Amino acid sequence: MRFDGASLFGNLFNGWLASRDSSTAAASGPSTDEEATSISSDKFVDVGRKEMHEQKDRLTSIIFDEMPIDTDALKSYLTDHFSGDDATKELKRVHSKYRR
Repeated sequence: MRFDGASLFGNLFNGWLASRDSSTAAASGPSTDEEATSISSDKFVDVGRKEMHEQKDRLTSIIFDEMPIDTDALKSYLTDHFSGDDATKELKRVHSKYRR
């Protein structure tokens, strides 16, 4: 799951950079040789808005930081949710359908 999340994040980020709509278009590199010669190493390159960095950090933490799970509360919720007769019948139907 972490790999899929990282892959999704990478694809979204690369797509965002490739769109050239971002304020970091200059940071992804010059598109022509003429632009390459006009950019000197002592110039400041704007790397994006503060909000973009905050959103990137939040997404990274959602994907990679381990979140605590209250297993007792989760088990209680699932038990309550699937304790009725209709739920029991549906669970049996799904189990029999996908058990092969």
